[in-house]
Amino acid sequence: MTQSLLPGALVLGFLGSAHCAAMCGGFARTGSGSLAALHAGRIGSYALAGALVGAAGGAPAAVLASPVFHALAFGIACAILFATGLRVGGFIPAAPLRSGSRGFERVAGSIARRIGPPSTAPRRFLLGLLWGWAPCGLVYAALALALVAGSAGEGALAMAAFGLGTVPALLGAGWALARLGNRSRRWAGTLLMALALAAWLGNTASGAPFCLAG
Repeated sequence: MTQSLLPGALVLGFLGSAHCAAMCGGFARTGSGSLAALHAGRIGSYALAGALVGAAGGAPAAVLASPVFHALAFGIACAILFATGLRVGGFIPAAPLRSGSRGFERVAGSIARRIGPPSTAPRRFLLGLLWGWAPCGLVYAALALALVAGSAGEGALAMAAFGLGTVPALLGAGWALARLGNRSRRWAGTLLMALALAAWLGNTASGAPFCLAG
């Protein structure tokens, strides 16, 4: 993976800020007081998921390690990123993960009750770890980038960069973006689609499976 993948993941997280604030703002408000531990736990879960996916994408098996597989995986990642831009920009209707969300809410609610109220930093960290596994289309798009990162470590870095990109949204920037109306969301979605196209074209021109244009 080239280092240009990290800014790409960061940009994906930031440009999805309105989506993140709308979907996760309520969860964020459960961590009254210092939010550092809550976000550290959430980003830790993202990094773990990225490590698992990155390890799968960089597996040494002959088929998985082949340039054909990585080229296909990179194309899928770009397609998911492009579709995310369409959804963030409001060009296509969002498809909420209702069944998955309901199941997660039941399980997460039970675990959260065992953790207890977010009155201490360790509890907020544990709640953040739990939050990081919530069903989210934007996270799945970022995991597609982690898949082509090349290794567990680089997959973890890609997802950590994505998580850092979402932090401003959950501290209020996402709500501000949402208040700006459809024009700002279309701008963000268009930029995500442009990023996906640039990545795909750059990868096609260079022939390097782990190159995200830049």
